[in-house]
Amino acid sequence: MVTGTRLLFPALLLLGVYIVLHGHLSPGGGFQGGVIVATAFFLRMIADPKFNLDHAPLGWTESFAGSGFVLFGMLGLVFVTTASFLGNFLPHPVAAMGNWSAPA
Repeated sequence: MVTGTRLLFPALLLLGVYIVLHGHLSPGGGFQGGVIVATAFFLRMIADPKFNLDHAPLGWTESFAGSGFVLFGMLGLVFVTTASFLGNFLPHPVAAMGNWSAPA
């Protein structure tokens, strides 16, 4: 059982990351890919008693991700065009998205 789990672990991680990264092209995305990645880690922790996770890097990753989310949100407040938290500040006409005009 441990050998099978060790062989399946990288494949599950790769599948989960693939679904997260290509969720905009097919059904799926962040939630479904995250479930697959979490299942890979849970399966490995249950089947392999020698598998340990170091929690310090996970804590730093969570802190960095939370800080990055707040910083990106503040960028919307800084730019005068949106003046809202997490506002769209990129120079792209959002109102024109999806409006395809036929060439003349």
